Amino acid sequence: MAERNQSFDALLLHLRDGLSGYRILNVLTAEQGLLDVFVFGGAKSSLRSLATPFIFGKIFIYSDNVKNYKKLNDISILESFPGLRESYARLWSAEVIAEFIMRTSACGGEYPRVLSSSVEALRFLENADDKAAGLILSCFLWKMLSVMGLEPDFSGCSLCGQKFHTASSNQVWKADAALTPQARLVSQAAFAGQTPQARQSSPRLWYSDYEAAFVCPDCAVGHGESRHLIPVEDDLLTIFSIFSYNGFAGLPELAASLPAELLARVRHIVFGLAQNAAEGTLLTLKG
Repeated sequence: MAERNQSFDALLLHLRDGLSGYRILNVLTAEQGLLDVFVFGGAKSSLRSLATPFIFGKIFIYSDNVKNYKKLNDISILESFPGLRESYARLWSAEVIAEFIMRTSACGGEYPRVLSSSVEALRFLENADDKAAGLILSCFLWKMLSVMGLEPDFSGCSLCGQKFHTASSNQVWKADAALTPQARLVSQAAFAGQTPQARQSSPRLWYSDYEAAFVCPDCAVGHGESRHLIPVEDDLLTIFSIFSYNGFAGLPELAASLPAELLARVRHIVFGLAQNAAEGTLLTLKG
């Protein structure tokens, strides 16, 4: 049949107004991927009031596959994340997540993995303070780079191929299973909290804005203005390791222990890599 009713668990990502009073809702589902769904009803419509971004629930839609038309009939809310709207940093982070998903077609069609990670990220964002929100967003984007096969390789320079000789790059960068997550975070935070003078003696690699990649000190010399080069020391590599192997768990506590300057470098690098993966500027990151 060309016409049928369907239901899916979905994350509501974005809502825009149509030409004749209707709205178009962008949603992410595990089964059907990204869908554009029409939402009808006046300003006092209960369905219209429910169809807002960052709701996770079961949606019921009427589909006409011949006309390529989908209409929202109902929503059964599973999670609404009300805390997102209590903080600009939380809401902005959620908007970046939504834009990245739509711009990358959910990491090239990895719908179940992206849906699971995005809902998990919103759960952690809901009660996060500003520092934690930035770290959770960075973790989400880092995980999406991995889903897309674009997680950076720290073993060598992206320009000349020279191997990096740092204490960090000689390790496997997996969390020590003998330690609890809390103990690992305390250990990492203590290292990241070293003075700049103490960390200065550690060997470095650099992140280049121009290349959106990691380069050795030799290639960093004369490679653009210094403001487009971000030093990458063991503290940053530790945080990237936590993103890869621990995920979101413990990030609010970790964020509270880290200096603002270090968190700013994390955001700068991850946002740059994410925009490179999205093949263009993410508009929400310009806000």
